[in-house]
Amino acid sequence: MKRVFLKTLVLAVFVVAIAFTSCGGGGGGGGGKSKMTMTMTTTADRISFTISGTGKYTVELDGKEVETGTFSLENNTVTSRLNLGSARKIAITGDNIISLECYGNELTSLDVSKNTALTKLLCGGNQLTSLDVSKNTALTELQCGNNQLTSLDVSKNTALTELWCGNNQLTSLDVSKNTALAKLWCEKNQLTSLDVSKNASLMKLNLNDNKFSVSAINAIFEALPSNSGLISIWDNPGDRGCNENIVRKKGWQFVMWD
Repeated sequence: MKRVFLKTLVLAVFVVAIAFTSCGGGGGGGGGKSKMTMTMTTTADRISFTISGTGKYTVELDGKEVETGTFSLENNTVTSRLNLGSARKIAITGDNIISLECYGNELTSLDVSKNTALTKLLCGGNQLTSLDVSKNTALTELQCGNNQLTSLDVSKNTALTELWCGNNQLTSLDVSKNTALAKLWCEKNQLTSLDVSKNASLMKLNLNDNKFSVSAINAIFEALPSNSGLISIWDNPGDRGCNENIVRKKGWQFVMWD
């Protein structure tokens, strides 16, 4: 009876130890950081993207591994060009991918929520109708222009210094939490107001081709920091009647950006 009990006890301890190790418990038994995956879907037959980071990475098409590699100290950036065939879902997994450039790939979806190390995301020129960057709190640069976004929440991206979200369908944009923002391109949207009173580091601002009235533009002028920056306000309903002296007294210059 004692032998049976001891065998059962040893077996139970052995099973618990295996479960604990497989979950990454017990100090170094988990094998280090968990890998981070980004996924995207496209209507294109080919795709190209550039990633930067450290450690290993793999690329899968519809769940099948097609590329694997390791970032090096000499070359921590990799560009891939893939023929997709009938595949439509691309998954990029890595130990520590900090940058993704996937411009102009006819992407219909992009999920970067599991890659919290991302500091740079360039996903413009696609067909995205939504983009969730709430988990990417390390982002310093986000370029998501030339898509079909109707909303964009950057309230969690407090480290952002550059935001390019022009040529979408945004009716509002809140940058009050982005106090480090230096460059903001939000042209060719449907914005009627914009609060930049919290953006003390702002140096470049493109407001072209929105729906800003005279009073809305003047309010933006009043809120601008005295940074000797550059601003473009053309093709708005209020661009001709606004008080340009407000912004000039703060050292800002008007420029003709597209």
